Parts: sequence; structure tokens; C-alpha cells
Amino acid sequence: MNPTFDAVIVGGGIVGASTAFHLVCKGFKRIAVLEKHRVGSGSTGRSSGVIRQFYTHPTLVEMARTGLEYYSQFEEITGSPGDFAKTGFLLGGHESNAETIRRGYALQRELGIRSRLVSRDEMIRLHPFLRASDLTMGLYEEEAGHADAHACCLGFLRYARDHGAVILQGTEVTGIETDADGVCAVRTNRGTIATRTVINCAGPWAPRIGRMVGVELPIRTSRHHVLGVSLPEPTSQPFPVFSDPVRLVYIRPEGNRLALLGSNHPDDAREAVDPDRFTDDADAEKVQDIWRRSCVPLPFLRDGNMAGRWSGIYAVTPDGFPILEKSAQVKGYFAACGLSGHGFKLAPAIGQIMASLVTDSTPDPRAYLFRLARFEENDWIDSVTTSAMSRLTADGTSRAFAQEGHDA
Repeated sequence: MNPTFDAVIVGGGIVGASTAFHLVCKGFKRIAVLEKHRVGSGSTGRSSGVIRQFYTHPTLVEMARTGLEYYSQFEEITGSPGDFAKTGFLLGGHESNAETIRRGYALQRELGIRSRLVSRDEMIRLHPFLRASDLTMGLYEEEAGHADAHACCLGFLRYARDHGAVILQGTEVTGIETDADGVCAVRTNRGTIATRTVINCAGPWAPRIGRMVGVELPIRTSRHHVLGVSLPEPTSQPFPVFSDPVRLVYIRPEGNRLALLGSNHPDDAREAVDPDRFTDDADAEKVQDIWRRSCVPLPFLRDGNMAGRWSGIYAVTPDGFPILEKSAQVKGYFAACGLSGHGFKLAPAIGQIMASLVTDSTPDPRAYLFRLARFEENDWIDSVTTSAMSRLTADGTSRAFAQEGHDA
């Protein structure tokens, strides 16, 4: 006899983990989380873990705030460490993006986010290694920071498991069966599971899972690079996470001895990859270029040494924001995918939304913004992010940013 579950979550990354956590918090007991490799081994395991709240759409700001609230209290909420470090977040500005920063700041203040506009002198006080003369102002979020995405993924899953969920690693979905009442079973390499609810949290593999029920997902997969640089000397305390809109890089501390460097440049996330053939090695030339660009605002990095380099996968939608929905085509099929580089910081709120879609007669109203049909309706999400804003230096449009979508 096939095992029966109330819900099957496909994908054991941070979004699947958060969804499992929130479902058990709503009383679901029989949940199976299926992961084809190891939990957290996909995009989650290669995330930089930056947690900040700068968007220019109120729903996204609120979701990012939810993420910060969860991660800053992660052990109290889940019983597991998330390694949150409150470093603050500093977003650089100059004439090409100053108005957008002010717009984002006004929205943050309206929604109660603790941030402030800062002058160039104050930026240097906040980040004593900063030397970029072309950055004339900025925005500072004092509550922001970073956490360990893999640890948080495990923490959510551990809580879900302790409250009845089953975590099945090395379990690849090979098909989804339907009948007159919608989804009825999930076929895997380890047997068939009976269920009336399937939640597609499969990251780069989400389009394949969607096609199993006849749903096409407009998601492309691209590569992003990160490198670690050991600092020339230990700092007295970690410096703020810093996003440079001119050099199109972000730099975050890892304790007092290491910095993680990544790119916000749209061209650096256009390398299409096959998730089944992807390896996490990094292109030496691209890594060196990110390092070189990072050294312009932070010259002290020139005297550091490379401590490691790797790459990860973004699953990107046309507007650069997630797809979160209860399918109108197939009863019992749900999707939380196309995170476009926003997955970690938004995952707690995404888990709330997905649990609501599955369990509530009146679903979370935030889900409408992320519906799949928005692409056919030409109702794309219009929000500028820190990565998107950097492209204003080239073409002056925020729309192009959102289409790229990739983020720290």
C-alpha cells in the first residue's frame, strides 16, 4: 500500500523548509518533504544570506521585514541556531539613483522600518574602509545583517520533523498523477506517495515539476559567483553589508577576518545553466573581476587573500520575482518557485503565504501579487531592488532592473 500524506513538498531548500514549518504550525501532521539530493544542497547552500529590506513595493518590504524578524529570533522560534549577525546594511547612492533611494526610504519609514538617509561622511563613519568618492549619499538599515541560509533551512526542517513531517532525502520525483479530483499521487524513484496536495518548491527544477501536471513555468536558470577574501587584518567588529550601485557589487563580512564578495551586475547572471549538470566551481576570470570591482570602494581588500570561491544557481522569472500560487488549472497543485535571488530573505513570508493557500478558505491576499497569470496579463511586479537599482547608471529605467531580478 502506498503511503499517504496530507501534503507533499517537492524541494528541500529554504522555501520548501519554511513552507513545511508553517504548515505544521497550522496543524498539518502528515507532510512529506522530498529532496532529490540533500536538504539545502541547491541554491540555499550557496546563498550569501544577506537580510535587508530595501524594495520599492510595500508588499516586498513587508515580506523582507518578516524575514528579518524570523532570522533575528530564529533560535527562539525554531529551537535551532540560524547564526544571524546584526551588522547593518549600507546602500550607496549618487545622482543616478538618489531619487530611488529616497522613494525606498519613504516607503520604509511609512512601514516602520528602522532606516535613515546618510551623507557621504556618515557613510564613512559607518563603514570606515569605504573610499568611493563618487558615492555622495546612502541609506542605512541598522537592524539588517546576514544569517546562515543552510543552518536556517535545517532549523525549519528540524522543527517540521519534530512536529510530524517526514523528510525524504535522495528522493527524486519522476511524475505526478491526477484524476477527476486533481492531484492524487506523486511518483518517485523510491515508490509512489498518495496525496491530494503537491507544493512545487523545486527551485531550478520547478519547471520540470510543473510540466508533470501540464503547467508551464517561465523560469530560466542562471549562475552567480561568490568569493571569500581573508582580510589583511582582523577588524575590531564586522563592518556593515555594503551594496555599491556603481561597481555593481555587494560585500558582506563573515566575522572579523573574512569578506564575501558578489556581483549585482545583470550580465553576471545571464549565463544559462542546466541544473542537472551544474557544478559549484567558479569561473576564475569572473571572480577576479568581482574582486577588482570590490576593491574600488573598499581598497583594503586588495591586500587580502582569496579564501574560497563558488557559484550557485538563480531560478529567475521574467520580472525577477517569485511565483506563489494555488493553481487554477490543476486542483491540489501549488507552486512556490522562481525566487530570482530573493529566496532566503523572503522565505519566512513565503512559507506563511503558501501555508495560507493550502489551508485557508480565504487565502493570504499577498499571494495575488505573485500569481503565475501576471505574466500573460502583462501585470509584472514593479519594484526596484538594490541589484536592480544599480542598472539605473546605464539606462535610467527601473523596469529593466526588475526583469533581471537577481539579488544578494
